[in-house]
Parts: sequence; structure tokens; C-alpha cells
Amino acid sequence: TEMLFCSTVVGLPFLLAPMILTGELFRAWKSCSQ
Repeated sequence: TEMLFCSTVVGLPFLLAPMILTGELFRAWKSCSQ
């Protein structure tokens, strides 16, 4: 369980970063396209 916890803690930022980036890009694109 320790190994799983470590991989989750390490993997979470790698998953969140692209999601936040794409979310920001999507929001900027929507505001530009209007």
C-alpha cells in the first residue's frame, strides 16, 4: 500500500497539470472565439 500511495502522490500532479493547462487553454479559446 505504501508503494501505491507513493505512485498516486507522484502521478496525481502529472495528471492534474495537463488537465489544468487544457482547462486554461479551453477557457482562453472560448473567450477569444466569442
